Amino acid sequence: PIVVLTAQQRAHMLTVAADEHDPDVPLLILWHLYSRRALRKGEGIALRWSSVDMDARTIMIKESVTNVGPDNLRGKTKTHRMRVVPIPEDIHALLIAHREWQRTKGIRALVFTDATGEELTPQHVQYRWSLLRTKAGIPTVKIHGLRHTALYLMALDGVPQNVRQALAGHESEAMAQMYVNHASVDDIRRWVG
Repeated sequence: PIVVLTAQQRAHMLTVAADEHDPDVPLLILWHLYSRRALRKGEGIALRWSSVDMDARTIMIKESVTNVGPDNLRGKTKTHRMRVVPIPEDIHALLIAHREWQRTKGIRALVFTDATGEELTPQHVQYRWSLLRTKAGIPTVKIHGLRHTALYLMALDGVPQNVRQALAGHESEAMAQMYVNHASVDDIRRWVG
């Protein structure tokens, strides 16, 4: 089964991520996008500045990086469809600062890179996630569990299914429903004692 974070665990993880910020490979925004905007791992890695509209505060999700054997391939998203994801104010501010930092390094194309501008690999992001997860003391949650976390917590907050479905890029109601059938022990305890 997929393990998700509670709202408190997600907030703690993002705080630890901010405290553990690595200036050479800054991934704080990526953790926000995975856990709050339900991006898939490869979609975050593939993000280009040309897909970020800072004025409209949106991101067009249209590419993904996938690991196939020894290769990391850039291609279309899982559903082969583009979707637009709104950027909340705090992530927008982080993106502005991040873009300025990258410009001082001469990095212009990709949103998430190493300090030299090289594209990150799924393996590197996975490694950094395992370090963050351990430091934050959260349960064994895979990066894809952050996507589930975002959609699950939105459902708890009363975000309508059609909004969650559009945000995640789900083509069917049945697929969207899979992402809300999670409950942590704390959630169960809160609702039924």
